[in-house]
Amino acid sequence: MAKLTFLGTCSGTEPFDGMHHTSFIIEVNGNVYWFDAGESCSRNAFLNGVDMLAVKSIFISHPHVDHIGGLFNLILLMRQQIWRQGKELEDGKVRLFSPCKALWEHMKPLIDTADANLFKVMSVENGIISDSVIFENEDIKVSAIHNEHMEIPEDGEWKSYSFLIEVNGRKIVYSGDIKRLSELAPLIGDGCDILICESGHHKVTDIIEYAEKSNAAHLIFNHHGREIIYDRTSAQKLCENATCKAEVAYDGMELGL
Repeated sequence: MAKLTFLGTCSGTEPFDGMHHTSFIIEVNGNVYWFDAGESCSRNAFLNGVDMLAVKSIFISHPHVDHIGGLFNLILLMRQQIWRQGKELEDGKVRLFSPCKALWEHMKPLIDTADANLFKVMSVENGIISDSVIFENEDIKVSAIHNEHMEIPEDGEWKSYSFLIEVNGRKIVYSGDIKRLSELAPLIGDGCDILICESGHHKVTDIIEYAEKSNAAHLIFNHHGREIIYDRTSAQKLCENATCKAEVAYDGMELGL
């Protein structure tokens, strides 16, 4: 049994009641795989019974604050729970897939020095994100492809990525933040079971149209912009008229996979 849980569904706006910045997890075979880490993501997970010691890998789509604002607290909470429960991670580390060298170079000193008394209970290993399969085990397979949400790099190092997540025979495409919906085409291919698409930079009607043309069986709006924040009801009505299954994610929403 696998399950997807949305921990935060808001884009980088000012705070709104009941909404936190973007983050979701996939639990499969007792293991947890983390995608983006907006503020309060670890708190929301912990208070909803997620086993923080089961987190195997963390995947960051791009280094904007609404996607990494909760990252340091996530790592701290994992270390706290190892220390408090007197347990150890299976291999003593968690893998953090960061989308650019600069992000890792800035994060590593803080990760290594903050709460130094807890540092030795768990290390953080950097994983590289590129246009390829970046992680695969018996639970899950994660592939990445760059997009132009952030500036086109002069040095050839892309800083923003979308992901294809394959679990339990299902194909899940996660947009991250994108400049154009068409950037998702290489991941969707002939279709996908679930398309998790950000709505902070694109119109709801345009996303639905793209999902229908791309043979996405199930469209889930995430990373909500003001169109959905201010009028969720109208957005959901548009979803009801879509030819594919479509819905607006909310914090705490769960989906069996």
